[in-house]
Amino acid sequence: IGIEGDDNTGTSHIWIDHNELYGSLSVDKDFYDGLIDSKAGATNITVSYNYIHDHWKTMLNGSSDDDAGDRFITYHHNYFANINSRVPLFRYGYGHLYNNYFFNISGSAINSRMGAELLIQNNVFENVKNPIVSISSREKGYWVARDNSFSKVSYSSDDSFGTNEDSYKISGQVTGTYSN
Repeated sequence: IGIEGDDNTGTSHIWIDHNELYGSLSVDKDFYDGLIDSKAGATNITVSYNYIHDHWKTMLNGSSDDDAGDRFITYHHNYFANINSRVPLFRYGYGHLYNNYFFNISGSAINSRMGAELLIQNNVFENVKNPIVSISSREKGYWVARDNSFSKVSYSSDDSFGTNEDSYKISGQVTGTYSN
């Protein structure tokens, strides 16, 4: 699902609800694009009550570090399972993620980049590598994380995530001011 504005005109008020979306982990990571991607003027989006699983790069908000915008995107009551990364990836804008279940994420789950401000509440992270991070962009993103549950989580120590300091990778750490 690709959400994007046309000819300098944005698109908004999109609701993606009660779906099962998946790809395949038995293909190359670049074989498919994301399952839900928003860019170029897309805002006021809600992704709720979905089962999203078995995919490499699942969701992004902002197609590059230059795709700026005041996006407002909410993810709630979703089940994310057997995914490598971008669960979701945010560039710029604001996100509210609450009451989601993240299971068996092998690369990174929530990735806040390029000044994005996220409010992350009441989520469950089980068997997740890099549950809440700011990695792989020229500017970090921010978050406020409250009342989340972490079980069997770990953080990458390899160099594939760029040069971000470990302090950006602390799941319960408050790094921003966004609150709903």
